[in-house]
Amino acid sequence: MECKLDKECCSCDYMAYKKFITPCVIKILLCVGVVVAFFGGITFMVREDFVAGLLIVFLGPVAVRVASEYLMMPFRILEAIEAKTAPVEGTPTDPVRPEAIIS
Repeated sequence: MECKLDKECCSCDYMAYKKFITPCVIKILLCVGVVVAFFGGITFMVREDFVAGLLIVFLGPVAVRVASEYLMMPFRILEAIEAKTAPVEGTPTDPVRPEAIIS
């Protein structure tokens, strides 16, 4: 699918599966999870146990961050592989055939 718009066209990249939506969704869920952990910890401090609520306030956002990094890992690996396999400018894009080298 050739994009008729400019090269920065995001919708064309998403529709062609060149970019994934999931990393954006994971980042949004990270923000929501941090807010929920923080306010859940404060609620737990007030209603139940102060020390346990304090632990939730401090360790909850860290746990949410670790979980989101774990979910983002395959996408970062994909980006690293794509960066290593991207063609370098000035090099031919056709693979070299062994018979071309011999003759």
